[in-house]
Order: sequence, then C-alpha cells, then structure tokens
Amino acid sequence: MGERIDFPKNYELYLRKAVHKFQEGNMVEACTYFEEAYAIKQESSINAMYVSALFQLERYKEAQEIAEDKLELYESDDSLYSLYTTILIKNHSFKEAELIIQRKLSQLNQTANKEVWHTAKYVLEHEQNRHKQNEKKRNQELLKEILAMGDKSFEHQAALIKQMQEMSNEWYTLGARSVLRNPFVNEIVKTTVLEHLVREGVTEEFEMYWFDQRRFVVPADQSSLEENRRFKEVVHLLKEKFEDDNPTMYQALLQEVNLHFLMLYPYIEEVVTDASKWLGTCFNQYDAYFLNLVENDPDNQIMKTWIQRLNEDIAAMMME
Repeated sequence: MGERIDFPKNYELYLRKAVHKFQEGNMVEACTYFEEAYAIKQESSINAMYVSALFQLERYKEAQEIAEDKLELYESDDSLYSLYTTILIKNHSFKEAELIIQRKLSQLNQTANKEVWHTAKYVLEHEQNRHKQNEKKRNQELLKEILAMGDKSFEHQAALIKQMQEMSNEWYTLGARSVLRNPFVNEIVKTTVLEHLVREGVTEEFEMYWFDQRRFVVPADQSSLEENRRFKEVVHLLKEKFEDDNPTMYQALLQEVNLHFLMLYPYIEEVVTDASKWLGTCFNQYDAYFLNLVENDPDNQIMKTWIQRLNEDIAAMMME
C-alpha cells in the first residue's frame, strides 16, 4: 500500500481520534480514522490496532491485507501471529493456518505460549467443521434446484451451472448426473457441464439425453469442443475465406457456428459429416461461396433438417 502526501498534522489528528475511539470500543469510527491515518503513513505502531479493529468488525479480508503489510511484525510476536492466524482461519485459508499452527507447536519446548497455539488449533478445527456443515447445506440446497431445473429458462439454468463451479468434485458429479440425463435441460448447458468433466479427466460413465436420444458418455474419452476435429475444420474454412476479406461476416458466422456446435457436442461428427457441406447448407443464403459448396448435392437433406432444428431451438432460447 503506497503512502499518500498529506499534512503531518492530519496524520496525528486521525491517529489520535482512531486510538481514542478504539479505547472507547467504538470500532466503526476507529476504523474510519485508522484508514485515514494509514493512508498517509503505514507505521507498524498503528498496524496492529487497525487490524484488531477490523477483526472485531468481522472485516477479515481487509484485516488480512493490512496485517500482511507488516507480516514480519506479526511473525515476531506470538500474540500478533496468533491473531493473524485466526484471520486466516476466518478467511478459510485453512491449509496456511494449519501449517503455521503445526510449526509453532513443534517449536515450543516451554509451556509459556502453548496455550495460545492450542487455542488457535481449536479455533481452526471448529471453523473447518462449521465451514463443512455450511458448505454441505449450500450444496444440498443448490442440488435441489438443479434437480428441478428442467422447467427453468436458459438464463436460469446457466446461472445454476455457474454456481455449480463452486462445488467440490463429489457434489459437482451429483449435479452433473442430474443435468446430463434431464431431457428438458438446454443442450448448451449440458455441454458446459460435460466440458468441465472433460477438463477434469473424469473416467466415470454418465447417462446423457442428447436431443431426446439416450446415450452414455465417459468424459475422459472426449476431446474439448475447441479440439474437436470437425469444429476445427469448419473454423479453418471460415477463417481462410472471410477473416481477412470480410471480418464482420467472419465474426457473425463464427458466432453461429459456435452456437450450433455447442448444442451438438459431443456428437458433432454424427451430424456434421462434412465441413464444407455443413457450411454450404447452413449459410448458402449469405454468399455464393457457400452455395457452390452444395450445388447439385442431394445428400445434404439430413444436415438441413438438423440446421433447421438447431435454429428453432436457438430462436426459442433467445425469446425466453
């Protein structure tokens, strides 16, 4: 934290008021004055009181930030270091706090400060258990919403999936199983979940309803969308033809391709059997280049049917 230029008398005034309010037990006003004083001059002499006031107001993130300005000060004094460790615990930095406590307990040959660190150990264990219980409750509530997400809008479904990212792997897997086998969940939402499992290299088999078809998929056996062979072929053709000559059209077409392939993942190649024919069938109204790709080709009816279905689903999604 850099020092700001201010009048020395202002610093002394803020500090005097901060200490007075601190001694009165008025931590709200004390913090206001400490903040002003500390912005002018970051002295070790006020750091501990400022951090203590923030701690008492449960402003743990700020307390940790200020304490770490003078971490050497805290490391040199067991009382201050135990306060810093407790702040870490309150911020759920459990591993870091545990390492400090273990190190301090192993270094104590006398009984003088053992009580301080045994107390810190108790606080750590208590906070870890409380955090686990709260996390379990949050996950259970979120899982209930996920189980019933089929009748929700695409926007609502996407928001729930974003919340799923904060779940542990065990809870995420439970949510993913529900999402993937629900025929009423948007295909793009399913792709988002499946790609997460792919990145994690999950080797379990998942039941998946893909456009009303019951499938079984092992995420670890799948490539990501960006690495899909057909997707890369389609993007390469678009880039080669339009990126330099017509970048606006390139971006518009690429966006539509992304939407189509997000919905078709992970069975893209079953539908897009030929990259050129897919582009020609999909975009022939935009440019003669696409029309030439499928001219006099009688084998594109299946892709036409898929494109129509995808566009209808996208239009319905946009109207929700």
